[in-house]
Amino acid sequence: MAIPLFLVDEATLKAKLRLSAVPASALDTEAIIDEAILRARVRFYRELGTARTNAIVALTFTETPTTEDEVIRALANTVEVKMVYCELLRLLPNTFMDASGDVNQRWNEEAPTRERGSFEISNELRHCEGEIANGLQELADPDIGECDIVQSYDGTPDIECPPVFGSAPRVGLSLQPFPSRRKPVED
Repeated sequence: MAIPLFLVDEATLKAKLRLSAVPASALDTEAIIDEAILRARVRFYRELGTARTNAIVALTFTETPTTEDEVIRALANTVEVKMVYCELLRLLPNTFMDASGDVNQRWNEEAPTRERGSFEISNELRHCEGEIANGLQELADPDIGECDIVQSYDGTPDIECPPVFGSAPRVGLSLQPFPSRRKPVED
């Protein structure tokens, strides 16, 4: 059983994700949920740093935040739920691609992965990751100043570190957040 970083316990997290009814016999599902909780924990420490994450953990949580510290702690709780939710969308079985014999039982047990098309899941993951990025930006240490360095890729290989195939962005992708898949419009 994994221990969430900001929420009180795993049962509270499962309730917020509508997964409290997952039976104890679903060991694979439990392992996937534990993995998602671990990934969220690691992401907080990687993104915010140890000092800032520990400072937020030390803040008191309340259901009705009114002070800046209470709001920060409440935001950390919601971002953790969103991180685990996004991970579960990627990890738990989805009916569009995993239509095995017990799909109806799993459909009822694993609420966040109810029947969706692959494009709907992709859109939900993009939206979810955007919300997480915004939340992490708000949670970041306000004492750290803005970065004065702007990095860009001009297409030339780095002498000190040869580029790995596929590591450079395709031309134009850095200009828009997501590639457009719209068909060209005829005049």
